[in-house]
Parts: sequence; structure tokens; C-alpha cells
Amino acid sequence: MKRLSFFLAICLMCGACAPVTYYQVYKTVPEKLTTSGDVLVYEDDNCKILYNLWSEGGNVGFVFTNKTDKTIYINKAECFFVLNGFSYDYYKNRIYSSSSSIGIASGQEGFFSSSYSYGTSRTGQRSAGEIDLLNVSAGYIKTSSASVSTTTAESASNVNIVGDFKMKSFSKASSLSFSEPPIIRVAPNSAVIVTEYDITGRRFKNCDTEKYPKKTSSVQFTKDNSPFVFFNRICYCTTSECTNPVYVTNNFYVNEIVNMTEGSFYERDYEYDCGKKSQTKVNFYNHYAPNNFFIKYN
Repeated sequence: MKRLSFFLAICLMCGACAPVTYYQVYKTVPEKLTTSGDVLVYEDDNCKILYNLWSEGGNVGFVFTNKTDKTIYINKAECFFVLNGFSYDYYKNRIYSSSSSIGIASGQEGFFSSSYSYGTSRTGQRSAGEIDLLNVSAGYIKTSSASVSTTTAESASNVNIVGDFKMKSFSKASSLSFSEPPIIRVAPNSAVIVTEYDITGRRFKNCDTEKYPKKTSSVQFTKDNSPFVFFNRICYCTTSECTNPVYVTNNFYVNEIVNMTEGSFYERDYEYDCGKKSQTKVNFYNHYAPNNFFIKYN
């Protein structure tokens, strides 16, 4: 009995020491964008640009849709994410590489055995200049074509074993490297995804909010005193010569930050699939919106 009581006491102590999760929800005001379902929309005669910031850290990537019957060219060298007055390039001139190797050893003249191995690796090279001072997390451009260079090396040899038995070995290695292109070509009546930056990677500290509230604690801002004012500047062309570039600026600012418990952040309810109710409850976001994002902290 004493052992059981001691075990229960240990369990209660461990439970008391377990970290409690809190969430900080950022609500933004998108300027000159409309809300359509789960996305924020900018639209002109040639394109639609769609946003959904909802993610941990706030992803400012976008979907670019070509509305025309001709190819549209996004000039990444003239596209920027600007946060609180600091500019970050969408075009980084990165080099990507992949490599593979194969080795075969086989016995001949009355006996045969072989072994085979294959491996690949891919790395994206980043320069020190990509490290910023505002904890903006860099991702990658999901849409790209590339200029490609390939190198291949081969070697083979015969090794005499006992008597007439011979072992033949063969190895081959190749590498492929390609550079990030400055232009994204968008086919007629199609779309591409461009994603590169998050808005922030850490909890925003403010003396007017409780870090660990019982339910929620919030503070509001105007555009003039907002801690996060940001925009995407996107450049596209309707001809390959790009003689008349079009510049689009999509502006946002954070107007409210709310610290909350996990119980306020989530709501547990039944999910419905094809009109059928699920057997167990799942978590739903209480504050989901395409113009909101969040940070999780303890």
C-alpha cells in the first residue's frame, strides 16, 4: 500500500511539472484584399493572388493564378517581402545539388553473385547574408525550373581470384546541380505556389498582456503603432521581354495579439464526413481565419 501511495505521489508530481501549452494569436488587417472562404484575394485583369496566413509563425507565401491565355512571367529578382521596413529578397540565386552512386561486384565463370547500393542526397546552399535580424524563417521557392549540369565518373576492374574464377567490380557516381531561376513561368489559366518567409518565429512580449492568462489576454494596435507591418511586392510581366512590368503590393498589419490557454485556442467537437458524424471528437481552431496566425509557447 505504501508503495502504491508513493507511486501515485510521483505521478502527481510529474503531472504538476509538465509544461502547459499556451498560444499567441495574431490578427491582421489586409489592405485592399477581399476575403473569399479560406483565402484572401487580390485580383487584376491578368492574375489572382491568394493568401492564407494561418500557420505557426504566419506564412506570407502566395498562390499566383494566371487568368490569361498567355504565359505570365514572375520576376523574382524584383519580388520582395518587407517587414517593419526591412526588405528580404525572394530571389536568392541558390544552387541545389543531388548525387547518386552505384557499385556492383559479380563473380564469373561458373559462379555469380552481386551486390548493389544506391544513395542520393540533396542540399540547398545558403549564404550568410540570408540571416536576418528579425527572426524571419526562410523556407524555399516551391516553383522553379533550372539550368542543369551533370558530371559522371565510372571505373571498372577485373580481379583474379583462385583458378579460373574471376571477380569483376564496377562503380559509377554522378552528380547533378541546378541553379534557382530568376523567372517563374506561369502557364495560361494555371497557378504556381511561391513561399519563402514566415512573419515571426517567437512570442511577442508586451507588458499590457498576461503571459499565462486564465483564459485570454489581448492588446490592440493601429497601423501606426503595430509591431508587425509587412507587405509583399510582386513583379510580373505579360511578355518574355518584360518591357512593361506590373508591380503589385499587398499590405498587412497586425491589429491585435491575444495570449490564450490551449482550451481557448482549440474547441473539441465531432467531425462530419459525407454527412456522417465521427465516433470521437477532434480539435477545431477557435480563432482560425486566413488573415490570422499563431505562435505556440510554454
